[in-house]
Amino acid sequence: AAVDDDQTLLVRLRAGDRAAFAVLVRQHHGRLLRLAGIFCAVRATAEEVVQEVWLAALTGLDGFRGEVPVGAWLSGICANKARTRAVRDGRSVSLDAMEEEHVPDPARFEANGHWKEGFARWDMLTPERVAGDRELLDRMGAALDALPPAQRAAIWLRDVEGLEAPEIC
Repeated sequence: AAVDDDQTLLVRLRAGDRAAFAVLVRQHHGRLLRLAGIFCAVRATAEEVVQEVWLAALTGLDGFRGEVPVGAWLSGICANKARTRAVRDGRSVSLDAMEEEHVPDPARFEANGHWKEGFARWDMLTPERVAGDRELLDRMGAALDALPPAQRAAIWLRDVEGLEAPEIC
């Protein structure tokens, strides 16, 4: 009976019946949202993925032959889109997602973003300082290499090339 219902629903959808689309959404939206939530840690992202699923389903409706239930077809679309989104989102780190301990103390900065206190000069070259500098540079290099290309480029343009934020954008 479910296959017959799917076939009837497909005929109605292909005919442009908006009520059939509303039925489809009512039947499957919650499940698709839960499925997307498995891959996407943020609910808003999962909701965006499900919106993409509905668009893909509508645009791909003519290519769907009905060999599997509509719900399985939608779930496949959802899983693929959610996986793709999770991989894409995993390539960058938003400032909002950083842990609290990594956020700099605002009391240490002026309103214009500059440090309130200057740095003490390290004029003495000791073996410990040289070794520490090498280790620090190695760690900084590794951290920069781990960044997605766009973030690495932004840091390069700001800290090496000296461009201002509007120019970098």
